[in-house]
Amino acid sequence: MNFSLIKEVVACVGKLEVQKVKRQEVELLDFLNQKSAGLFGDVFKDSHDLERLFNMEENCIYECKWFFDSSITFFYHKKTDEVYAIGPQRNEPFLEVKFADRLKSMNLTKERQKELLYYGSIIPVVSLESTYRLCLLLMRKMLKIKGNISHQAITPAQEVKKYQEKEEVLPTTSSMRSIEDRYEMSVAITEAVKEGNYSLAMTILGDSAKFEGVSKRSSSPLRNLQNYAIVINTQLRHSLEGQIHPYQLDKISDQIGREIEGLTSIKEGYEFFSEIIKRYCTLVRESAYPNLKPLVHLAVTYIKERLNQELSVKEVAKQLTVNANYLSSAFKKEMKMSFIDFVNSQRIKQAENLIKFTNMQIQQIAYLVGYNNTNYFAKTFYKFTSQTPTEYRRGVKKR
Repeated sequence: MNFSLIKEVVACVGKLEVQKVKRQEVELLDFLNQKSAGLFGDVFKDSHDLERLFNMEENCIYECKWFFDSSITFFYHKKTDEVYAIGPQRNEPFLEVKFADRLKSMNLTKERQKELLYYGSIIPVVSLESTYRLCLLLMRKMLKIKGNISHQAITPAQEVKKYQEKEEVLPTTSSMRSIEDRYEMSVAITEAVKEGNYSLAMTILGDSAKFEGVSKRSSSPLRNLQNYAIVINTQLRHSLEGQIHPYQLDKISDQIGREIEGLTSIKEGYEFFSEIIKRYCTLVRESAYPNLKPLVHLAVTYIKERLNQELSVKEVAKQLTVNANYLSSAFKKEMKMSFIDFVNSQRIKQAENLIKFTNMQIQQIAYLVGYNNTNYFAKTFYKFTSQTPTEYRRGVKKR
């Protein structure tokens, strides 16, 4: 397991840090004191909190909170007896005036107060949901931790409460599963967008466009929806880096960002999610296969947009107002494969992504990518992958 790769992944999220430490009490305490500018020993005097911290379970994400409304997120890897620590992080921008009076009341020297205020100001701002998504990625995909993932908050019992204006409502075990489900859904949508497949992306999104599980960090439902739209915009932009020219990505993501801030109603916000996906899919399709002749490029674009629809060469030729035989010949010459082989290869590629990143049933996946007959889908899938869909799913789970 490549720990440097994990550090690179974490560094992409708000300049967070990730470290591995042994679960032994001394090493973990030293680490926490280092990351809290020496505040940990003063803050965590509750033995019950410490006991929970040193007796971690593998299938749990622990959030350890302290001063400056900051936290470090932990999870335990039983196989190596190591704790992965991500952070520290804050959930909102730092306001010096908010903490200056609190520090004065602690009878600290001016030098120490100044040092701690500087420490608070350099803690990166990252949402809890982003950190949980990151933990799930590391736990599931890199460390292969299986089973349901729960959440526990480890918060100083009395000392910190004197300096905090309010406690944040943290996710329950059920809401953690909801976050994990949304994470898997967003990955599947991203894979569809990378192929320019708007229809499939919207099918995966489905009723979830209501976003009942969106993190409610604001008292304004519209603001919560806008925040989630920003996450989707950022996620899609990053997923296309290396595939689309940076200038084009900057232009589209900046425009979408401005429009998100201009949303005026919940209904408008829900509708704009499909618009975000549509624009990125269009960008992908327009940038794909730049050397193809116009007719074949149109055919490829038409196919990628409608993988779950009728896609015979006769039907596509009719939509493009050309002769079917001529389209078939031109397509094979440009693409180095037959029309039907290209259609099937694209459908199976999307099916692989859905099997890999969702828990959808095989029959449902077959239908989503354009196969009404599950047996025919299984045979076609085997032709391109040398595995049945079920075998492919078992292999993904083992990795």
